[in-house]
Amino acid sequence: LAEAVRPHLPPLLQEAAVWRLVYSLEQHGVSLRTLYTKVQDQGPTFLALADGEGRLLGAFVSDDVHVDAVHYYGNGSTFVWSCPAADPWAVQAYHATGANTYLVLTTPTFMAFGGGEGRFGLWLDAELYNGHSGPCQTFNNKQLSTQAEFVCERLEVWSF
Repeated sequence: LAEAVRPHLPPLLQEAAVWRLVYSLEQHGVSLRTLYTKVQDQGPTFLALADGEGRLLGAFVSDDVHVDAVHYYGNGSTFVWSCPAADPWAVQAYHATGANTYLVLTTPTFMAFGGGEGRFGLWLDAELYNGHSGPCQTFNNKQLSTQAEFVCERLEVWSF
């Protein structure tokens, strides 16, 4: 998956020789608060999750992930992505369109990527269990998950 996603990363990160796992459900437990603690001050991060119905999906966050219940953050290199679990080389990345600045919103109770017209491109609850995906203006993406509402079965966050 890393090699399939690499061309979508900003040029300097495309050359990163090492990706470090900074958070995983399996190793660190089911807690958005723990995820935020683990990724703090890690710089850009790559989030990957499995919806349990045959899809991998996630987001690349261009900035340090931090809790901000009011403001979106990120820049134009932030993107969301998805692919069939059976074929990670078929990754589809949806980059920021410039339609709005609703890139990343990380609150104590949820994390979301993209927005517009009351919809998120990708949303996860505080337990990192329930998720939602739908089209949004920020990335002009298709639904990333198999079903709009999904259960997050695996989740990892990587830094560079």
